[in-house]
Amino acid sequence: MKRIGLVVARMQPLHLGHISLIETAIRGNDEIVICIGSAQKAEPLPIEERRERIAEKLNSLGYDTGLYRIFELDDIESDEEWPLYLKNGCEITDGTENTFYTSDSLPESYLKAMRDLGFRIRTIERGSFDYEASNGMVYKVSSATKIREICKRLGLRV
Repeated sequence: MKRIGLVVARMQPLHLGHISLIETAIRGNDEIVICIGSAQKAEPLPIEERRERIAEKLNSLGYDTGLYRIFELDDIESDEEWPLYLKNGCEITDGTENTFYTSDSLPESYLKAMRDLGFRIRTIERGSFDYEASNGMVYKVSSATKIREICKRLGLRV
């Protein structure tokens, strides 16, 4: 049975933590699905730029475009409906062995809903990493939120 890995993130901006999660999913699956969440939110980056950055980074790392698919999903108001919306929106079927990769602490109800839809859950510990800002300085961060905070405080582009 074909193994599909699912990685979901806003990628505002794409960073080494995202890449690490994607590479973990690549190593354990035949194909991966990358879902860019909050597609309707263009601050700080519009969805087109986020998609481009992901494709460019994976290409620069030597990953064939046939290995992954990228989907964009707008947020919906119902947390209860999000897992099914995610599965359907990313065209994941029951005919594959599906694993959801995350580095976030998610509510048990969310994880249960994902398991009920046939996903295995793989939580990858989030560590800190170096982020080189547009000013050339390197900052130790652990999330896109921290990157955005640094850039905003210093008046830099993400």
